[in-house]
Amino acid sequence: MNWVHENYENFTDFADEDRISALLLCEVLNLNFEYFCNFDKQTGYVGEWARNQIYVYPSVKDLALACLHTVIDNVDARVPGNYRNISFVENYIDLDAFGHRLLEEFGASYAQLLPNGKVVKTDYGW
Repeated sequence: MNWVHENYENFTDFADEDRISALLLCEVLNLNFEYFCNFDKQTGYVGEWARNQIYVYPSVKDLALACLHTVIDNVDARVPGNYRNISFVENYIDLDAFGHRLLEEFGASYAQLLPNGKVVKTDYGW
């Protein structure tokens, strides 16, 4: 299984590329879409999350695979064999359950599962 995600510079870029998901995020968080979409023109408070990178995963499973790959790629261990080729991992791990657990661990302030099935994550709290 290949995992994918989109990386956006900020909320405006996210809204330009995936407007439906950006609207859903604002709806879930009870935020004004137009205000955050044009955050660079606002004089009021706009959270750091709107100004910084936003990661969008097509599904909970993609989030799980991305996190799993990150851990394996960054591990400081000597593992024999081609451990970086873990395309078979979905045969051994319930990626849906793992992804939902990751959402719990990240917390609603840093990751949201949208009604369209996509996961939006930030390094800053909403």
